[in-house]
Amino acid sequence: MKTRSHILGVLLISVSVSLFGCKRDSGEKTFQYLQSEQRVRERAQAQLKQISIPVFPDPPPTNLSFSKTLDATSEYLRQQRAFFDEFTQLLTKVEEICNQTEMEMGNIDAAGVDPDAIRVVHIYEQTLGDSTRLIIDMKEVVQAANNQLHRNLANEITPNLAVGLLQACVQNWGGAAKSTVDGVAGIIDRTLAGFANIETGKELLQKDAAALERDKAELLSACSQTKTSFTAKYPESNWNGIIHVSVEGAWFLK
Repeated sequence: MKTRSHILGVLLISVSVSLFGCKRDSGEKTFQYLQSEQRVRERAQAQLKQISIPVFPDPPPTNLSFSKTLDATSEYLRQQRAFFDEFTQLLTKVEEICNQTEMEMGNIDAAGVDPDAIRVVHIYEQTLGDSTRLIIDMKEVVQAANNQLHRNLANEITPNLAVGLLQACVQNWGGAAKSTVDGVAGIIDRTLAGFANIETGKELLQKDAAALERDKAELLSACSQTKTSFTAKYPESNWNGIIHVSVEGAWFLK
Protein backbone atom coordinates (compact mmCIF):
# COMPACT_ATOMS: atom_id res chain seq x y z
CA MET A 1 0.00 0.00 0.00
CA LYS A 2 1.35 3.37 -1.00
CA THR A 3 1.93 5.77 1.84
CA ARG A 4 0.53 9.26 1.89
CA SER A 5 4.02 10.77 1.67
CA HIS A 6 4.79 8.59 -1.36
CA ILE A 7 1.67 9.78 -3.16
CA LEU A 8 2.49 13.40 -2.28
CA GLY A 9 6.00 12.95 -3.64
CA VAL A 10 4.70 11.56 -6.92
CA LEU A 11 2.29 14.48 -7.24
CA LEU A 12 5.07 16.99 -6.61
CA ILE A 13 7.25 15.35 -9.25
CA SER A 14 4.36 15.40 -11.72
CA VAL A 15 3.70 19.06 -11.06
CA SER A 16 7.41 19.89 -11.45
CA VAL A 17 7.59 18.00 -14.75
CA SER A 18 4.42 19.74 -15.93
CA LEU A 19 5.74 23.19 -14.98
CA PHE A 20 9.08 22.47 -16.67
CA GLY A 21 7.22 21.39 -19.81
CA CYS A 22 5.11 24.55 -19.80
CA LYS A 23 8.20 26.70 -19.27
CA ARG A 24 10.05 24.96 -22.12
CA ASP A 25 7.00 25.30 -24.36
CA SER A 26 6.77 29.02 -23.55
CA GLY A 27 10.47 29.43 -24.31
CA GLU A 28 10.10 27.74 -27.71
CA LYS A 29 7.05 29.81 -28.64
CA THR A 30 8.81 32.98 -27.52
CA PHE A 31 11.90 32.13 -29.58
CA GLN A 32 9.75 31.42 -32.67
CA TYR A 33 7.83 34.67 -32.10
CA LEU A 34 11.01 36.74 -32.02
CA GLN A 35 12.35 34.84 -35.03
CA SER A 36 9.22 35.85 -36.95
CA GLU A 37 9.70 39.47 -35.85
CA GLN A 38 13.33 39.33 -37.01
CA ARG A 39 12.30 38.04 -40.45
CA VAL A 40 9.82 40.89 -40.82
CA ARG A 41 12.47 43.42 -39.82
CA GLU A 42 15.09 41.93 -42.17
CA ARG A 43 12.60 42.03 -45.04
CA ALA A 44 12.00 45.73 -44.37
CA GLN A 45 15.75 46.40 -44.24
CA ALA A 46 16.20 44.68 -47.61
CA GLN A 47 13.43 46.83 -49.12
CA LEU A 48 14.99 50.03 -47.76
CA LYS A 49 18.40 49.12 -49.18
CA GLN A 50 16.86 48.90 -52.66
CA ILE A 51 15.81 52.56 -52.55
CA SER A 52 18.11 54.83 -54.55
CA ILE A 53 18.68 58.38 -53.32
CA PRO A 54 18.10 60.91 -56.13
CA VAL A 55 20.91 63.29 -57.03
CA PHE A 56 20.16 67.00 -56.79
CA PRO A 57 20.85 68.76 -60.13
CA ASP A 58 23.87 71.00 -60.50
CA PRO A 59 23.16 74.70 -61.18
CA PRO A 60 23.90 75.99 -64.67
CA PRO A 61 27.32 77.55 -65.44
CA THR A 62 27.60 81.30 -64.92
CA ASN A 63 29.62 82.05 -68.07
CA LEU A 64 26.87 81.39 -70.62
CA SER A 65 25.37 83.88 -73.05
CA PHE A 66 22.03 85.47 -72.16
CA SER A 67 19.96 83.15 -74.36
CA LYS A 68 21.82 80.03 -73.22
CA THR A 69 21.48 81.14 -69.60
CA LEU A 70 17.70 81.32 -70.03
CA ASP A 71 17.61 77.84 -71.55
CA ALA A 72 19.95 76.39 -68.90
CA THR A 73 17.96 78.02 -66.08
CA SER A 74 14.72 76.63 -67.46
CA GLU A 75 16.24 73.15 -67.64
CA TYR A 76 17.64 73.53 -64.13
CA LEU A 77 14.19 74.40 -62.77
CA ARG A 78 12.72 71.42 -64.60
CA GLN A 79 15.32 69.14 -63.01
CA GLN A 80 14.59 70.65 -59.60
CA ARG A 81 10.88 69.89 -59.96
CA ALA A 82 11.74 66.34 -61.03
CA PHE A 83 14.00 66.00 -58.00
CA PHE A 84 11.26 67.21 -55.64
CA ASP A 85 8.83 64.73 -57.16
CA GLU A 86 11.29 61.85 -56.95
CA PHE A 87 12.28 62.63 -53.39
CA THR A 88 8.62 62.88 -52.31
CA GLN A 89 7.99 59.49 -53.92
CA LEU A 90 10.97 58.11 -52.04
CA LEU A 91 9.56 59.35 -48.73
CA THR A 92 6.20 57.83 -49.63
CA LYS A 93 7.88 54.48 -50.33
CA VAL A 94 9.64 54.53 -46.95
CA GLU A 95 6.32 55.43 -45.31
CA GLU A 96 4.67 52.43 -46.99
CA ILE A 97 7.46 50.10 -45.84
CA CYS A 98 7.12 51.33 -42.25
CA ASN A 99 3.33 50.92 -42.31
CA GLN A 100 3.55 47.44 -43.83
CA THR A 101 6.22 46.34 -41.36
CA GLU A 102 4.25 47.66 -38.40
CA MET A 103 1.16 45.77 -39.59
CA GLU A 104 3.10 42.52 -40.14
CA MET A 105 4.63 42.72 -36.67
CA GLY A 106 1.20 43.23 -35.16
CA ASN A 107 -0.10 40.13 -36.96
CA ILE A 108 2.51 37.73 -35.56
CA ASP A 109 0.85 35.02 -33.42
CA ALA A 110 1.64 35.85 -29.78
CA ALA A 111 -0.29 32.98 -28.13
CA GLY A 112 1.74 31.48 -25.28
CA VAL A 113 4.60 33.96 -25.77
CA ASP A 114 6.45 35.50 -22.84
CA PRO A 115 5.01 39.01 -22.20
CA ASP A 116 8.50 40.54 -22.17
CA ALA A 117 9.02 39.48 -25.80
CA ILE A 118 5.66 40.95 -26.77
CA ARG A 119 6.66 44.22 -25.09
CA VAL A 120 9.88 44.41 -27.15
CA VAL A 121 7.95 43.94 -30.40
CA HIS A 122 5.35 46.50 -29.33
CA ILE A 123 8.16 49.04 -28.85
CA TYR A 124 9.37 48.23 -32.36
CA GLU A 125 5.83 48.87 -33.61
CA GLN A 126 5.73 52.16 -31.69
CA THR A 127 9.04 53.15 -33.30
CA LEU A 128 7.65 52.37 -36.74
CA GLY A 129 4.55 54.47 -36.05
CA ASP A 130 6.69 57.41 -34.95
CA SER A 131 8.94 56.91 -37.99
CA THR A 132 5.90 57.17 -40.24
CA ARG A 133 4.85 60.38 -38.51
CA LEU A 134 8.31 61.87 -39.08
CA ILE A 135 8.25 60.95 -42.78
CA ILE A 136 4.76 62.43 -43.25
CA ASP A 137 5.85 65.69 -41.61
CA MET A 138 9.05 65.75 -43.66
CA LYS A 139 6.99 65.43 -46.83
CA GLU A 140 4.91 68.41 -45.71
CA VAL A 141 8.04 70.52 -45.17
CA VAL A 142 9.50 69.44 -48.52
CA GLN A 143 6.25 70.29 -50.28
CA ALA A 144 6.07 73.68 -48.55
CA ALA A 145 9.61 74.44 -49.70
CA ASN A 146 8.75 73.28 -53.21
CA ASN A 147 5.69 75.55 -53.29
CA GLN A 148 7.74 78.53 -52.14
CA LEU A 149 10.35 77.77 -54.79
CA HIS A 150 7.82 78.00 -57.60
CA ARG A 151 6.03 81.05 -56.21
CA ASN A 152 9.18 83.07 -55.56
CA LEU A 153 11.66 82.25 -58.29
CA ALA A 154 13.09 85.78 -58.08
CA ASN A 155 13.77 85.47 -54.36
CA GLU A 156 17.19 83.91 -53.79
CA ILE A 157 16.39 82.98 -50.19
CA THR A 158 13.49 80.70 -51.15
CA PRO A 159 15.39 78.55 -53.66
CA ASN A 160 18.26 78.31 -51.18
CA LEU A 161 15.85 77.11 -48.53
CA ALA A 162 14.23 74.58 -50.83
CA VAL A 163 17.55 73.28 -52.10
CA GLY A 164 19.02 73.21 -48.60
CA LEU A 165 16.13 71.24 -47.20
CA LEU A 166 16.52 68.53 -49.77
CA GLN A 167 20.28 68.44 -49.49
CA ALA A 168 20.01 68.13 -45.70
CA CYS A 169 17.63 65.19 -46.09
CA VAL A 170 19.88 63.46 -48.63
CA GLN A 171 23.14 64.08 -46.77
CA ASN A 172 21.74 62.63 -43.55
CA TRP A 173 19.74 59.87 -45.20
CA GLY A 174 20.17 56.55 -43.44
CA GLY A 175 21.37 58.16 -40.24
CA ALA A 176 19.46 58.57 -37.02
CA ALA A 177 16.30 60.64 -37.04
CA LYS A 178 17.81 63.34 -34.83
CA SER A 179 20.78 63.98 -37.15
CA THR A 180 18.48 64.18 -40.16
CA VAL A 181 16.11 66.63 -38.48
CA ASP A 182 19.00 68.68 -37.06
CA GLY A 183 20.33 69.08 -40.60
CA VAL A 184 16.94 70.18 -41.92
CA ALA A 185 16.34 72.52 -38.96
CA GLY A 186 19.76 74.11 -39.43
CA ILE A 187 18.98 74.92 -43.07
CA ILE A 188 15.64 76.44 -42.10
CA ASP A 189 17.25 78.56 -39.37
CA ARG A 190 19.93 79.87 -41.73
CA THR A 191 17.66 80.69 -44.68
CA LEU A 192 14.15 81.13 -43.25
CA ALA A 193 12.51 84.31 -44.49
CA GLY A 194 9.30 84.40 -42.48
CA PHE A 195 7.63 81.32 -43.97
CA ALA A 196 5.43 80.32 -41.04
CA ASN A 197 4.32 76.99 -42.54
CA ILE A 198 7.93 75.84 -42.91
CA GLU A 199 8.81 77.03 -39.40
CA THR A 200 5.85 75.05 -38.04
CA GLY A 201 7.02 72.04 -40.03
CA LYS A 202 10.46 72.33 -38.49
CA GLU A 203 8.97 72.26 -34.98
CA LEU A 204 6.93 69.18 -35.85
CA LEU A 205 10.02 67.41 -37.20
CA GLN A 206 11.92 68.20 -34.02
CA LYS A 207 9.08 66.75 -31.92
CA ASP A 208 9.03 63.66 -34.14
CA ALA A 209 12.78 63.19 -33.76
CA ALA A 210 12.53 63.58 -29.97
CA ALA A 211 9.84 60.89 -29.88
CA LEU A 212 12.06 58.55 -31.87
CA GLU A 213 14.99 59.22 -29.56
CA ARG A 214 12.76 58.17 -26.64
CA ASP A 215 11.67 55.08 -28.58
CA LYS A 216 15.30 54.19 -29.22
CA ALA A 217 16.23 54.50 -25.54
CA GLU A 218 13.20 52.45 -24.48
CA LEU A 219 13.94 49.80 -27.11
CA LEU A 220 17.59 49.45 -26.11
CA SER A 221 16.65 49.15 -22.43
CA ALA A 222 13.91 46.59 -23.09
CA CYS A 223 16.16 44.51 -25.37
CA SER A 224 19.00 44.49 -22.86
CA GLN A 225 16.75 43.52 -19.93
CA THR A 226 14.87 40.90 -21.94
CA LYS A 227 18.02 39.29 -23.30
CA THR A 228 19.45 38.95 -19.78
CA SER A 229 16.16 37.60 -18.45
CA PHE A 230 15.59 35.08 -21.24
CA THR A 231 19.18 33.80 -21.10
CA ALA A 232 18.52 32.81 -17.48
CA LYS A 233 14.88 31.77 -17.92
CA TYR A 234 15.23 29.82 -21.19
CA PRO A 235 18.89 28.64 -21.34
CA GLU A 236 18.09 26.04 -24.00
CA SER A 237 17.81 28.81 -26.63
CA ASN A 238 20.50 31.15 -27.98
CA TRP A 239 19.12 34.69 -27.67
CA ASN A 240 22.22 36.49 -28.97
CA GLY A 241 21.09 36.57 -32.59
CA ILE A 242 17.44 37.22 -31.80
CA ILE A 243 17.44 40.10 -29.31
CA HIS A 244 19.68 42.97 -30.36
CA VAL A 245 20.93 45.49 -27.80
CA SER A 246 22.30 48.06 -30.26
CA VAL A 247 20.18 50.14 -32.60
CA GLU A 248 21.65 52.66 -35.03
CA GLY A 249 19.36 54.85 -37.09
CA ALA A 250 16.31 53.41 -35.35
CA TRP A 251 13.83 55.01 -37.73
CA PHE A 252 15.33 52.93 -40.55
CA LEU A 253 15.04 49.72 -38.51
CA LYS A 254 18.77 49.12 -38.35
